[in-house]
Amino acid sequence: MTPFNPTALLAMLLTFYPLVSVAELQRARRERPDYFAGGVLFGTTGEKLRLPDGRVFDLIFDASNPDPTRRRWQVIEPGPGRPDDETFPLERGPFTPIDGSTWPVPSPTPIFTPLVAGALATLGDADGLFGRAASTITEASSPAALTTMFHSTIDKAEGTVGSSRNRLNAADPSDIIVASGGQAPTINKHEGDYTEEPPRDGPPRPVPIPEPRRPELS
Repeated sequence: MTPFNPTALLAMLLTFYPLVSVAELQRARRERPDYFAGGVLFGTTGEKLRLPDGRVFDLIFDASNPDPTRRRWQVIEPGPGRPDDETFPLERGPFTPIDGSTWPVPSPTPIFTPLVAGALATLGDADGLFGRAASTITEASSPAALTTMFHSTIDKAEGTVGSSRNRLNAADPSDIIVASGGQAPTINKHEGDYTEEPPRDGPPRPVPIPEPRRPELS
């Protein structure tokens, strides 16, 4: 039988069973019996281990507490008159535990409520102001104006563009394409070089038009 090692048992429980409960302790006893060295679980909730040599170890701190965050793994052998003595006590750290009785109790005097109430009182008719502001926001957020403008502009444009688009869709240029394709590419035999020489003196000059006489002033 493997000798009992309380340090190894505690390290195994902390490593593989983060949820501290009697059910997890029983599962650890089934899955890794060597760490328990042939001992059996017993006690009010089953949190204690009795070894074959008669020694008893407490394996769960505050096992009956309904709050699981208060429970923790431990392997201690309670002595006579010292049920809470730990075989492996923690060293004293640099921090001193806080005494709850000396902690200042929060004052029930309201602080922010009078400030807010005083600020609202300076507004006068606060409900009316808030109501008008809410109405302004509601009117500004209404899509009625945009809907009216859309109907008066986009809808009319859609009717005009739609009719033109329908006429374009109905137009069929295939007859023009067929007629153009049926024409044979021939050369006009009446076309030729222009052999007549231009006049040597050039074009006739225009006859000057006499200017009208101005009436004489007497």
